[in-house]
Amino acid sequence: MNCNTRLTVLTGMLIGILGIGSALAATELPPLPKMAQNIYWKDIGQRLTYIQEGHKGPVIYDFFDPNCPYCHGMYDEEQPLIKAGKLSVRYVPVAYLMPSSTPEAAAILQSPHRVQALQHFEGLAAKNFAAPMGPQGPVGLPQAKALPQTLHALKVNMA
Repeated sequence: MNCNTRLTVLTGMLIGILGIGSALAATELPPLPKMAQNIYWKDIGQRLTYIQEGHKGPVIYDFFDPNCPYCHGMYDEEQPLIKAGKLSVRYVPVAYLMPSSTPEAAAILQSPHRVQALQHFEGLAAKNFAAPMGPQGPVGLPQAKALPQTLHALKVNMA
């Protein structure tokens, strides 16, 4: 798949995920005035807790839940663009889909090597999402007891 096709697919997936997220949130947010938008996006990187992959190309924020199969699909689609130096992604973990989402997000955020932890997690998730899920989500993904600062970071990311 060439880069333009991959970017088109990636954009479509992102729009779909955003639509699903909006439906899940069941809230319609009014658009921010132009000046407020500039302040919001300028300031967002200072408020969120994220893991960045890539240092070239446009920067996007990818909000993901560890138990979201669509988020894992998005991760897979972004990787070739990151490796080609055409995209930088800031992965923003949230935890709302399943009870195991918080300890899984904590395992990534509390790791001393977050990028490697995210990559390891995504590698395992690809295998685990192919198998039937348990009531708690995919079995076998790394988990950790969330520290208070991690719970606060996840709450801010959700907001």
